[in-house]
Amino acid sequence: MKILIVDDDEIIVEAICQLIRRSGIDLVIAGTAYNAKDAIRIAQREAPDMILTDIYMPEMNGIDLMREIHNQGMRAKFIVLSAYRDFAYAQQSLKFGASEYILKPVSEQTLADTLTRVMTIIVDENKEKDLKRELVKDRLYYALTSDKMREKNESALNSLLPSDGEEGCFRVAVFEFNEIDSEVNLYDKDNVMEVVQIIQSIFCDPSPNIVFDHDPHHIVVLMKAYQSQCGNDAGNILIGHAIKAKNELMAKLGLKTNIGISNPVKARSDLPSAYKKAVYATRNKFYMGMETVTVFDGRKEMDTDLTNLMSTISKKVVELAEQINLLASEKARGALDEIFEMFSENSSLHPDSIYTACFEIVLVLKYETSKLMPDWQTHQRLFKLTIDDIRKYGTMKEIHHFLVKLVANCIASLSQEQQEGGSAVISKAIKFCKNNLSSDITLEIMAEHLNMNKSYFSFLFKKEMGENFWKYLTQLKLEKAKELLTETNLKSYEIAEMVGYKNASHFGKVFKEHEGLTPSEYKEKHIY
Repeated sequence: MKILIVDDDEIIVEAICQLIRRSGIDLVIAGTAYNAKDAIRIAQREAPDMILTDIYMPEMNGIDLMREIHNQGMRAKFIVLSAYRDFAYAQQSLKFGASEYILKPVSEQTLADTLTRVMTIIVDENKEKDLKRELVKDRLYYALTSDKMREKNESALNSLLPSDGEEGCFRVAVFEFNEIDSEVNLYDKDNVMEVVQIIQSIFCDPSPNIVFDHDPHHIVVLMKAYQSQCGNDAGNILIGHAIKAKNELMAKLGLKTNIGISNPVKARSDLPSAYKKAVYATRNKFYMGMETVTVFDGRKEMDTDLTNLMSTISKKVVELAEQINLLASEKARGALDEIFEMFSENSSLHPDSIYTACFEIVLVLKYETSKLMPDWQTHQRLFKLTIDDIRKYGTMKEIHHFLVKLVANCIASLSQEQQEGGSAVISKAIKFCKNNLSSDITLEIMAEHLNMNKSYFSFLFKKEMGENFWKYLTQLKLEKAKELLTETNLKSYEIAEMVGYKNASHFGKVFKEHEGLTPSEYKEKHIY
């Protein structure tokens, strides 16, 4: 804290200075004055927390000094030092805000106790003031970021960023931090304070500003730009300050910083819109693949209707699915690259839309893998992927790289499965059929037994056996039926049940279609 000492007696001023220095109180003597007019000039320059003043001085007395200091908006606490015991002086002093009234001559202990009491009052008042300021900041931050700016919020803004009478405009900036490669913990208040100090000293200076550090990874800056800072060159000047702050944060703290800055707005009611534009500008990192400094370009529309574009992208995703199904790795890569080219060419596309489209690609991979691979449960990483996993990739370049690798790995796994696993699967299917001929075997039952998609099973069976599954199964049943007809005395309806036909008439019809004879005729011909 700082104190200004005022007395027309130089000896008394020096004596008080000596007493303060000997007391060990943590108090800086900001200046000394021998008359009220000099005291006012020093107070304007040094903004002391306390002013210790004599009452009776020539030209302007201590009471007039207190009145003038308060009229100028300074909030220093006064300690009145006087040789007068008259209660009227004390009463007048208290009326104009004196915190203490002490008589000359003053002892070292009395002075120390008085200064300590006033310092405690100042500390308590500052704590209360800081608490109120933080509550006002909280309400203003909510209004700014939730698009709910009301008249009372504009009043709150005036209390935090008082008008100095000069015309101007406002800008909002958003600072996003990547601390992955930094040892700085942004949940540590001291670290956040250092970040805020760098932003205020380099980016904001000399503009009046409010820094909202509610989210340490997403610091919002609201600052006033004077008329001279609202011209055409203002954006370039601001970018220069932002780049300097960005470099300083990297040099001192190892923080990678992405910065978005709104275009200037004049009306306080437009501040939520300015915040949105600053956030919008931070998206440049997503497209560029690196932290940037971007001022919102008012010529670009925010989040325009992209229904037609998303429809085109969805068609490309279908094409990608077809290439995966055909195990065409190069064409699949080409389709994926085309999708990301469309993303790059449309910077007005919201990152959320891109994340959603990319997760659609993941769903396609899941579907094609489950359809074409019987033992797809072994690919747990793919099947556990969620859209939140995709969102962990902060840039379009990172997502593209991840999906290229994922598509390539899936196609490689599917190709290997076809080359190595086909025969084993078909052998297992044939064994099941032979051991369960009396059952009603369907594709669904077979696919469930093999833990495989039924469409893929049909495809794989025909590729391995040269005929479709139904034809093979029918032939297998008929071969068994012919064996039973010639080697046993079982009736036709009994044999029909043993080879999976619950209806003997249907069995007889199928038998004759394939053999040209009824079961009875076949038995008679081959036994006798």
